[in-house]
Amino acid sequence: MNRLFINSIIVICMMFAVFSSAVAGETDNRWDMASRNMVEGLKNGNDGLKQSILQNIIRFGDSLDVNEAIFEIMRIYRNHENEGMRQLALIALHKTNNTWAMTFLERAIKFEKSPKLRKSMCAILHDCNRPVNIDESLLADNLSE
Repeated sequence: MNRLFINSIIVICMMFAVFSSAVAGETDNRWDMASRNMVEGLKNGNDGLKQSILQNIIRFGDSLDVNEAIFEIMRIYRNHENEGMRQLALIALHKTNNTWAMTFLERAIKFEKSPKLRKSMCAILHDCNRPVNIDESLLADNLSE
C-alpha cells in the first residue's frame, strides 16, 4: 500500500512538472509574439495604435522585448506634437531599460522646452541612478511657470 501511494505521488509530481514547463514555454512564446507585434505596430501603425502600444509597454515592460523599436519610441518622444503622447513615449523608454535611451535622455534634458517633460526626465534618470544637475536657468524657468 505504501509503495503504491509513493509511486502515485511521484507520477503526479512528474505530470505537474511537465505541465508547468509546457505552460511556461507557451507564455514565453506569447510574450515574444506580443513584442514582435508591438514593434511592428510602432513602426507602421496610426497614432491610436501607437498610444495603446506605449501604454502596454509601460504596463508590461518587464515581460516585453521591444528594443528593436527603441528608435521609433524615441522618434515619438522627440517629434510628436501632442505633449501627452511625448510623455507616454518618455515613460515607455524608461520601462524598456535601454541603456542607450537613458544616455540619450541625459544629454537631451538640457534641450527639453517642456517643464513637465523635463521634470519627468529628471525623475526617470534619478530612478536609473543617473541624477542630473540642472542649470540655474532651467530652474528659473520652472519656477516662473
